[in-house]
Amino acid sequence: MATSSDRPMTAEDLRAQIEHDYGQWEAGQQILVGNALAYDVGHPIPASNVDDEGRVVLDRHYCAGHENNRCSDFNKPVRWSDPGVAVRAEPPAEAKPAKAKATGA
Repeated sequence: MATSSDRPMTAEDLRAQIEHDYGQWEAGQQILVGNALAYDVGHPIPASNVDDEGRVVLDRHYCAGHENNRCSDFNKPVRWSDPGVAVRAEPPAEAKPAKAKATGA
């Protein structure tokens, strides 16, 4: 990832950042927010929405009615799932080249 302000973030940098954020946790069960499906079983969950116990953020504080519509609690989690709803994602398997089939002459 680009950390220097000397060069802009490349597509590869962005792809690596997204893979890192979405490659750590996945839904171990369906996760609903209200009646809406937020994450289906096996779907990736961004690391920023999961704590170390596998609890998923279901709702965040939004500051409607505050001056400038922001307060010190803006975007802080206010409702979580039960622990263990998110599980650690398995690292992707390395791609293996396909074996060539032997042909008889």
